[in-house]
Amino acid sequence: MATLQSNTQLSPIFLKSYHRLGRLPYSVETLVECPEISRIHCIIEWKSDGWFIRDVSKNGVWLNGSQLATNQDIKLSLNDLIVLANNPSLQFQVTSLDAPRDLLLAIEKYPLTHGESDVVALEKYHFLPDEHSPELIIYFDASSQSWCYESPNSSESTFLADGQQ
Repeated sequence: MATLQSNTQLSPIFLKSYHRLGRLPYSVETLVECPEISRIHCIIEWKSDGWFIRDVSKNGVWLNGSQLATNQDIKLSLNDLIVLANNPSLQFQVTSLDAPRDLLLAIEKYPLTHGESDVVALEKYHFLPDEHSPELIIYFDASSQSWCYESPNSSESTFLADGQQ
């Protein structure tokens, strides 16, 4: 899973296969609340040969110090530095270029035990908290092309939605 690291937040930004950055809530995957940022400022997208960034803004996107042409896909490289609206406080470093994956992310409300990762890359089946004493089973339903969960004591499945807690 590709990641960006913002200079203003500690946790990484995990990129979805089509990822928008901007200031329009509910329309972007990464919200950047700043007046010089466009509603949708740039798009980072996975294609068969890697990750690409596209400037769709009014105030520009800089990649490694050079301003991008509007609406042109530019391939990203590891450690690239992305700056929005030429504002040094709005910079993001590309810290991973792995292909997109479905993830479970720990939320701050539920602290992890020592040694646990706060990110689980989803495979076909997951037993939470572990396979020895599962309280929840998460699995991919191929017929609906959706992630689902169920209790081990029940056969009733529930669909998972993106961003659901």
